[in-house]
Amino acid sequence: MTDSHSAAIAQPATPPFGFSDDETYLIVEGVDFADFYRKERSGLVAFVVNHGADHQEASDAVQTAFAAVLPPRWETIREPRAYLRKAALREYYRSAPRAVTTVELTEEDVATALTGGSPPLDIVEAAEGVQWVISALTILPLKQRQVMAWHIDGYSHAEIAKHLCIPVTAVRKNFSRAKQTLQDYHSNQRREAG
Repeated sequence: MTDSHSAAIAQPATPPFGFSDDETYLIVEGVDFADFYRKERSGLVAFVVNHGADHQEASDAVQTAFAAVLPPRWETIREPRAYLRKAALREYYRSAPRAVTTVELTEEDVATALTGGSPPLDIVEAAEGVQWVISALTILPLKQRQVMAWHIDGYSHAEIAKHLCIPVTAVRKNFSRAKQTLQDYHSNQRREAG
């Protein structure tokens, strides 16, 4: 998903927080931090929840990511939507080094996912589907969970590949495997329910 903001582009001397020296990034000017924060925060929290965090862990990671890019650093980021997703995930994984296997969902987690702008997978309905998707994502291996979370957030395979630094073919393969696993999981749950 390409950010809808465009402005003058320049290259900073050092990489912004969360990027290594060899990662490609460019600067964009003219994206208002406060407006962006209000518009994107809940969606970013939902994105981190989709990676296996609970609401509080996701909120903390998102807050840390936003704090790290407060102006004037804010003006050094070209794709703030993707950049903050990477930074928030890095913070979540750094602060939660445990293996994520299952997630106990609260009503707040489901509400965050529902209002965060992340559409549910096409195999489930909206209200109950969001809770199912969040818990089902936790059964996936890490790379498949990452690909699905970016996909749920509206990114194309090419964009996911760029942001995860993996080939597009690997994104397609992980997406396909994840989708099949989720479909099987859904079918098994329906059979068990009667």
